[in-house]
Amino acid sequence: MSFTTKTQAENRSVSPGENIQLAIDDVSVSGGGIVTLKAGTHHISEPVKIKSNVTLQGEGTLASTLKTDSNIKMIEEHDNGLVNVTIQNLKIIGTNASHSGGIQLASYKTDHDNIKVLGVHVFETGWGVHIKGAKNVIIDRCNFSRNGYAGKLKFAHNLYLRRCYGATVSNSIFNNSISANGINISYSTDISVTNCEAIGNYFRGFRAADTDGFKVHGCVIAENGNVGLLANTEKVVTKNIDWQNNCVSNNGAKGVYARTGSTGTCKNNNSYGNSEDYTLPDVVAQSGNVSDSSIVCNKRKSNVDLADLRIGTDLESVMPQPVSGNDTHSALDFEKEFDAFSKMKWTEVFSDDGKGNWRDKWKQDGKNGVIKNTENGMDYASGTGSTNHDHEVLWTKESFKGDLRIEYDFTRLDTLDRNVCILYVQATGLGTEEFPTDIMAWSAFREMPKMSYYFKNMNALHVSYAVNVDGYIRARRYPILLNKKWTDTKVPPLYSGEGYFETNKTYRLTVIKKGSLFMMEVKGQGKRKLYGWDTSGFEPITEGRIGLRQMFQRRSLYANFKISRLQ
Repeated sequence: MSFTTKTQAENRSVSPGENIQLAIDDVSVSGGGIVTLKAGTHHISEPVKIKSNVTLQGEGTLASTLKTDSNIKMIEEHDNGLVNVTIQNLKIIGTNASHSGGIQLASYKTDHDNIKVLGVHVFETGWGVHIKGAKNVIIDRCNFSRNGYAGKLKFAHNLYLRRCYGATVSNSIFNNSISANGINISYSTDISVTNCEAIGNYFRGFRAADTDGFKVHGCVIAENGNVGLLANTEKVVTKNIDWQNNCVSNNGAKGVYARTGSTGTCKNNNSYGNSEDYTLPDVVAQSGNVSDSSIVCNKRKSNVDLADLRIGTDLESVMPQPVSGNDTHSALDFEKEFDAFSKMKWTEVFSDDGKGNWRDKWKQDGKNGVIKNTENGMDYASGTGSTNHDHEVLWTKESFKGDLRIEYDFTRLDTLDRNVCILYVQATGLGTEEFPTDIMAWSAFREMPKMSYYFKNMNALHVSYAVNVDGYIRARRYPILLNKKWTDTKVPPLYSGEGYFETNKTYRLTVIKKGSLFMMEVKGQGKRKLYGWDTSGFEPITEGRIGLRQMFQRRSLYANFKISRLQ
């Protein structure tokens, strides 16, 4: 690649395998411009150094990925005092290593000025996103999750703002840091965090120390290992807090906590399930705060639905749109992606109308269920008791590689108001001596189909549904990793209150797994709904058996079951 003139260098596109740094350097020499990383995965082994007046962008978080297997800071400053830097529409995946990071923009002389990070996902880097010595910072519609380094517990965060003066963080996700906080702030002024979430972080949710002006509005802060929302001190206590309309729940220590000496306001928050829900100095003005566990923390009303960010959409796809009703489901319209995938060339590799002998194509885990073939399909009933022996799983005898489309008619035959039905996609064992890759090699272990035998010992995608008429639809990725919890298998978002799966009514379910995108269409009773999950933050699933799980006391009819592979 050769750039020679100022006119040529104003904007550049870089394909995977080409030199990103060369494009940035050439655009910078011209006085500034845009460097676009074309769709695909851009592997790097040394840092990309960003310069003033340069926008580094992808073609969307589902399209453009910057990835490394090296222990490096992936994007970092070229020099102190950068101005007018934008990073947007890009996914960054690194290593949870000691010196690695997704984005580090640090300045020790003149502060950086006008720094924007928009529609960026940063996963599994050691130090996440670290901005130090900057003013006029904007972070919007981002997902910085699963960052951290085990050797730096309490210090390596998803997002760290230090010596930042005027920073706005909005409509973003900061979840599941493996070592520290969702957001950590220190020695800063005028920091605003709105419509964000910090869930499942190793240490704290949002924490600010030695900061003047700490606004947190409309956020969900839940299930973190220590304090949820904290105004702290290293030398001088954080003051002028403005905390409103947040939901803070089930954190390992205090929920809403401002140290003695803090000032400001705290009102209209809901904090519950913490060791102490509110710990605030008397000088902090307080009103309208409650502790009400009946108000679920993941339900909020906002102009941006954070479910969009979990799916991995690009910036343009998540521009604010009015959201009403139940905000736990995605506001995105998946029809375009799903319909495009459906029109691709698929080859049918498995078919069962449910009328013939089920044993010809399926193998059973469990002994207490009753499975019968009828003229309407396969009548599949789990055990009538309420123990682990009463769950049932049916597995295809065949294993399937590649991108798959799975479709079947589903009719709920029970009226139970609990327990789920589950579709397992491409399940394999862990590949150990005890749990070989071929799950049929250890099927005897699962004669009692206890749920943990599956999520601890298998690689698989899972989608659960039909818990009740207004129940949820959720995806998970097995197995639970070392030192992780069952909740860590969740692939957000959670969809609830969908109104599907009424008893004795038939629905056509179609599930497509293409690359990292996992989608489910439900059609029936004059309705059609699409659900989607981005699994790119997990190791890919490429091969395995398909399974139908029913928890105890469930009964359903399955018919016209087909599996097709993308050519």
